[in-house]
Amino acid sequence: MSKTTQTTVTPAVDPLAQAAKEQRIRELEALLKAEQDRNAALLARKQTINVAVSSKGGVSVYGLGRFPVTLYGRQWERLAEALPGIMAFVKEAQKLGALAPEDKDAAFIQPNGIPLKFKAKVAQEAKPKTGSAL
Repeated sequence: MSKTTQTTVTPAVDPLAQAAKEQRIRELEALLKAEQDRNAALLARKQTINVAVSSKGGVSVYGLGRFPVTLYGRQWERLAEALPGIMAFVKEAQKLGALAPEDKDAAFIQPNGIPLKFKAKVAQEAKPKTGSAL
């Protein structure tokens, strides 16, 4: 009786190729980590609200949506005066389910398709009307 032995042949691994492969994996992992950090920083920046004044005197608010909101000083004052009424309107629209999800622009449309109306009642000063209207 003879004994049969089985041997498996494994391909020879080049140590230099293996080292290069491991180095490339480390590089890709470092690149992935850097991109994840960059994405986190962009998300954090996107969630903050920034304010800037333009050369023409407009005050721009960044971080509310895709584009900045730019108004002049008096327009911001009028908007601030109208804010309680605007917020009441928004709450009513939310109750009706007329607002789009947070990640999209708000659409003030009732479920029956009729647009909701809002007119801010702001105390008007006795000034003559000029160019821009809000």
